Amino acid sequence: MKEKLADLALSSAVQVIIDKLVNSVGKTLWSLFWDFKENVDKLQRTWSMVEAVLEDAEEQQSTKPAVKI
Repeated sequence: MKEKLADLALSSAVQVIIDKLVNSVGKTLWSLFWDFKENVDKLQRTWSMVEAVLEDAEEQQSTKPAVKI
C-alpha cells in the first residue's frame, strides 16, 4: 500500500515537472518565433528603404550632371 502511494506521489510530481517543462519550452519557442518574425519584418522595411534610395540615386545620376560619377 505504501509503495502504491509513493508511486502515485512520484507520478504526480513527475507530471507536474513535465507540464512545467512543456509550458516553459512552448513559451520559449513562441518567443523565438515572434522575435524572428519581428526581425524579418524590420529587414523587409529596411530593404525597401535601401531600394528607394538606390532608385533615387540612379534617377538623379541620369538627370543631374553634378551627380554623375
